[in-house]
Amino acid sequence: MSACYSGLTDLSPLPGDELYGLQRAVLHAGVRTVISELWGVCDGTGPPIIQEFSQQLSAGKAAPCALASTQFSFVKRLRESPQFKS
Repeated sequence: MSACYSGLTDLSPLPGDELYGLQRAVLHAGVRTVISELWGVCDGTGPPIIQEFSQQLSAGKAAPCALASTQFSFVKRLRESPQFKS
């Protein structure tokens, strides 16, 4: 799943339960890893990033390495684009 602002949480009203949000719900459901964000992502950039990230995960890369590699590739492509050089 990919969503903007997925890392935002609210303070829980329950004592000892500091934060709750989407990531807590999926962890509780049994997901082993959650990567969430605190900002919005443009529709034009989100899908290619998620696609490359998913491909790297499928190839066996650990989530932190796959994410870092995907971000690096994206920034490199952006810097090489004609819009960046203008």
